Amino acid sequence: MASPSDTIVIIDEEVTQSFEPGGSRPRRGPRRDYSYQGFDSMIVETNTDEADTTPSRKRKRTKTKELSLDINFKELRKAVDHRIKELQEKNRMFLDELHLEREAHKELQEKNRMLLDELHLEREAHNETQVKNRMLLDELHLERDELHLEREAHKQTQITGRLFFVGTWFASHAQHNLECRKFVHYVENHPQDMSNAFLLQDKTCMRGQTEVADTTYVLSSFNPIFSSLGLGIVSGIMKHNLFYREKTPIERYRMATTR
Repeated sequence: MASPSDTIVIIDEEVTQSFEPGGSRPRRGPRRDYSYQGFDSMIVETNTDEADTTPSRKRKRTKTKELSLDINFKELRKAVDHRIKELQEKNRMFLDELHLEREAHKELQEKNRMLLDELHLEREAHNETQVKNRMLLDELHLERDELHLEREAHKQTQITGRLFFVGTWFASHAQHNLECRKFVHYVENHPQDMSNAFLLQDKTCMRGQTEVADTTYVLSSFNPIFSSLGLGIVSGIMKHNLFYREKTPIERYRMATTR
């Protein structure tokens, strides 16, 4: 394969027919040289100083092509700019929506905080109400217990007072003691003082097997005049207790509740 720097020689012997009279043989023409001297021989230098007023077709075509490319590039640039503006506008709209959503989210969070604070306050108030209710219930239970104890104590006082009165009456009649008669007269005229005297003690003095020391202590603490009653009242009470224990529960209840 020949390189570009090689020289290629092509000899073309063109045969031309002679039109001269009397000539029958064709006459050969001059030889044409098709030698290839390289690419440099194909470059044609043009003189730019010469003012050519008549542009060639190639120049017109290049100018029209350049104009069409410029126009297309401008149109493409306009389309790209328009698309960029649209995307920027959409981006601004999205950012505005995001900002609004953030503001709404902050408002919801603030409302939730307020609701949680209100709920906390309501819980505190509910707890305080529960504590007050418990205190009121405790007070109510205490009042019920106190009322029940007062009723029971009143019943026991009535029963004990009647038993004590009956025992004293037995003692006064059995021993013929003047002090016992004074005591019976005092109890008949002052029943409330007698009840208070027994209510001051935490135990009933005439319930079942009562000790003599408790009875004498109650008598001496109630009024000094009762300390001089002596063993007459005590013996009468004990006699009454023996008589009382021989009775049935129903008879005991009747004796304690009836005079």
